[in-house]
Amino acid sequence: MNAIQTITILPSNEAELTVYMRSVKESILDGYISAEKAAIQLKTLEKIAALNKDADIKAYFLDEFAKHGVKTFEQGAKFSLSNRKTWDFSECNDSKYNDLNIQLEAIKLQIKEREEFLKVLKEPMAELQGGEIINPPTWSQIEVVSITLNK
Repeated sequence: MNAIQTITILPSNEAELTVYMRSVKESILDGYISAEKAAIQLKTLEKIAALNKDADIKAYFLDEFAKHGVKTFEQGAKFSLSNRKTWDFSECNDSKYNDLNIQLEAIKLQIKEREEFLKVLKEPMAELQGGEIINPPTWSQIEVVSITLNK
């Protein structure tokens, strides 16, 4: 079986996808495949799905879909060709805009510094200037699995 044959056996509409995902989930949870193998395969699917963002693939799709001669068409799914604006404000030469961006970056830095300060608090403390009681931040922790595919 070649790569394209593998992709084309996957679900191709929402109804099929819902059934397929439920079946895969149940099969994993029922132990029909080892947790390690399932995790590897799901990680692999994530990487395959990233092909949708590949510049060459995107350009190919745009060229091919444009051949239909319409902005929207159906062929197993609904395809819509549209334009998206991307604004670049770097050449506007607007001092007000530039000043606001400088302020924004300064405020982001101040917030980060304040968060670092708050992280080290072990118990409430009084703010000397205003008498405000500052509590340490709350936090939670979860266990996660990171998967790095072998070369």
